[in-house]
Amino acid sequence: MTTHNIPPNLREHLEYTFKVATGKRIPSDFDELISWYKYAAEQGYAEAQYCLGIMYFNAIGVPLNYTAAFKCYYKAANQEHDKAQVILGAMYDEGRGVPKSYFDAMIWYQKAAEHGNASAQYNLALMYEEGQEVAKNYHQALKWYTRSAEQGNSKAQINLGSMYYNGHKDSEGRGVTQNYSEAWKWYNMAAEQGSICAIFNLGTMYSSGRGVKQNYGEAINCFHHAAEQGYADAQVNLGQMLEKGQGVQQNYPEAVKWYQLAAQQGYADAQYSLGRMYFGGLGVPQSDTEAFKWYRKSAEKGYAKARYATMPKVSSTLATYMTVMEEFCRAI
Repeated sequence: MTTHNIPPNLREHLEYTFKVATGKRIPSDFDELISWYKYAAEQGYAEAQYCLGIMYFNAIGVPLNYTAAFKCYYKAANQEHDKAQVILGAMYDEGRGVPKSYFDAMIWYQKAAEHGNASAQYNLALMYEEGQEVAKNYHQALKWYTRSAEQGNSKAQINLGSMYYNGHKDSEGRGVTQNYSEAWKWYNMAAEQGSICAIFNLGTMYSSGRGVKQNYGEAINCFHHAAEQGYADAQVNLGQMLEKGQGVQQNYPEAVKWYQLAAQQGYADAQYSLGRMYFGGLGVPQSDTEAFKWYRKSAEKGYAKARYATMPKVSSTLATYMTVMEEFCRAI
């Protein structure tokens, strides 16, 4: 479709308008600016169609309307607009504005991925890894994660690192061979972008000595950074290292603090550990009642060790029974 009727400076005008809109500062003539978007979109200007879709999708200056957003994205996507293509894929993936369809999601992710869109490459890799609409294919997942990760997509870098860390291969031996050095490389790239998950993963590698020389001090630093951001896994690991005195002076009250924060997020391992601290009076006043409470919360989430530590509360035999259960839990 020709676009000769669109003023030469329309792209600049539209981009400025959208920046104003997304910056939450709506000018007095916003309705007129919307009309410019609609005019340009009707003339076949893909960028305008895409931006108008964003406005309908996010209710920026117009009422929320997923159907209208889909139509705008679809028009832009058919003009090879990769950002519109990846959003169409996401709409099908989530069933937002259209019936949920992994098949259609994959079609649009594939188109955008082939145009070099890093988000689409990540989403496509995830579908191959998890086997959504297609059989699991670690070879294809590796391919698309790598392309996305090389463009700096931190989520792709983390998943790629995990593939190397765990060594994912299908029944035919295709995929990736376990390689801790490669895992470290990709986790580190994501961590440099501030990914809390990646920082935690680096901490586990420092702690275990996989892919890097074991260093409890560095592990503590990683876990502490992630724990302060509310990352429950890191809070538990930090609590465990503080409790054992690994890489840091043993500190039961601090260990309890981090177990408590993770337990409040519903993390079963932390709930069990907190129960154990109350039972032993480690960093907190000894309390069979509190111990039982946290053991039970953990057991209700299916945590195996906690199941052995829970039982009807009978005051005369509770301490003895829990001591036996504690010794048993340590042994399994």
